[in-house]
Amino acid sequence: EEMGMFVGALFAPWGLKWMFGPVVDLVWSERLGRRRGWILLAQTCMVLGLLASVGIDYTTQIKTFTIVMVGVNAFCALQDVAIDALAVASLKEDERGLGNGLMFAGAYIGQALGGAVMLGLAGRIGSLTPAFFVVAGMVAAVTVFVVLPMREAPSPQPKGRGIADVAREVGNYSVTALSGMLGSVRGFAAMALALLPAGAMAMGLALQTALAVELGLSDDTIAALALVGSIVAASGSVLGGLIADKVGHRKALGVYL
Repeated sequence: EEMGMFVGALFAPWGLKWMFGPVVDLVWSERLGRRRGWILLAQTCMVLGLLASVGIDYTTQIKTFTIVMVGVNAFCALQDVAIDALAVASLKEDERGLGNGLMFAGAYIGQALGGAVMLGLAGRIGSLTPAFFVVAGMVAAVTVFVVLPMREAPSPQPKGRGIADVAREVGNYSVTALSGMLGSVRGFAAMALALLPAGAMAMGLALQTALAVELGLSDDTIAALALVGSIVAASGSVLGGLIADKVGHRKALGVYL
């Protein structure tokens, strides 16, 4: 029961990513860059959150640990929105399949390192504490060696950037998205596409951890399964992106699903 609530809470911020979009689009620092500033902020807060979680006993303080981890995931989701926006602005149409495939491959490799590998090490040293330092170090390394040296092309300044403008954009987007989903047969088809195959995959991600515990799998077995799955998924992401750029994104998506 605690595992289910914890995993569900961790995924919750990712369902709110659509709300981050207008904020990322309308609010930014001229000096830090339109997307780069948000990525810097998010990654810094992720590192601080991971380090803050080290002193929490997650076996007896599960609620406190959950709150901190939800915060880390919220900044991770915010970073994801900013990186996607940067990719769309930087990549050509025929580069986006491979670009997106490499991004997902990086995510799967990160899951393998931060999840499977760290879990395997924890089984040998008897503690997960070093994992938080290692993962925080990985995020910090990306921040220092990739994000800080990065330079963005200048973006045109929007007319309105206040809180009221952001709230208005979120409201307008909500109405547009709702009418788009419910206003036509094509909208219903798109909603079904989003909920069924992708939704089933998301449910699998949330359920597999709880299921592994329920089946009584050892840490080493869980780590091995996660590692193999991540490697296969990362390879499929890159290959799928390459194929999609060659044959067309919509056609490839239909075949994959």
